[in-house]
Amino acid sequence: MPLIIIAGGPCSGKTTFAKLLETELRKSFVRQSSTNCQVHVVNEESIGIKKSTGYINSQMEKSVRGSLKSAVDHLLSADNYVILDSLNYIKGFRYELYCSARTYRTAHCVVWVECRDEISNKWNEERISNGFDSYPENMLQDLRRRFEAPNESNRWDSPLFKVCMGDAAKDSDILQASPVVASSAPVVPKPSSFRRAPSKLPPTPSPSPAVPAIHSSSSNSNSSISAVSFSGTTPAARGAVDLAMAGFLSCERCLAAVCEHLLSSGAQAATPNSSTLHLPRGQADLLYELDRTSQQVVQAI
Repeated sequence: MPLIIIAGGPCSGKTTFAKLLETELRKSFVRQSSTNCQVHVVNEESIGIKKSTGYINSQMEKSVRGSLKSAVDHLLSADNYVILDSLNYIKGFRYELYCSARTYRTAHCVVWVECRDEISNKWNEERISNGFDSYPENMLQDLRRRFEAPNESNRWDSPLFKVCMGDAAKDSDILQASPVVASSAPVVPKPSSFRRAPSKLPPTPSPSPAVPAIHSSSSNSNSSISAVSFSGTTPAARGAVDLAMAGFLSCERCLAAVCEHLLSSGAQAATPNSSTLHLPRGQADLLYELDRTSQQVVQAI
């Protein structure tokens, strides 16, 4: 059954979306009387790793990625829907997961979860105040900076669903790529007795097809956005308009789109190729147990 890879920055709402997706899939199984299908969520918590220590250096990050991939490989089967709820911020790691899906002849998709930085900071502070597992401030900024955004033109990032969590999700579905600012009174042009010559202006540059950068060091959520300009891949304004232009959907619409894709005939299983190696289930279970044991030894040390 499909592998759902959830990617996004730290404290962006990935676990919340994963739980909502798990609930919706279970409801769909009940409606379709699919008693054999099961949903499994794999994240750092499920394999006993704390986020505050699992991403403290490159060696620990590599160990965390290996443990997550082993858990996913262990659960992939014909009757399991596997949701990988983690940062998945390295495109090379997402490619490895894509190869695993091809190896086990199952479909896969990527869900990119994002929110504004101020909302992410607020959620992380709430975790700290409530005593939950959280990210240190320096680690939070470092993971944001090193995040490699999914690109739907890459086969390992396709199909790609983009969801906006937080306050920006309320208006992201109704905003257009070229927002029009409403004024208090309609502007009525004054009649002219003569015809002006058309001015020769340079052609307006078209927006870059690349996904605009979302994270920013500073933003003002109270100020009104009057215009949006394009400068490379970084939009000049910040807020719900940016996420809408980047193709981000609200949580409800993205849930519906993902469930429709997974439960329809469009989610076809990919066939293995020469870059993937199929291991017998016994060997896969053995590797999974060895990885779990090595991870426990590292944590004990």
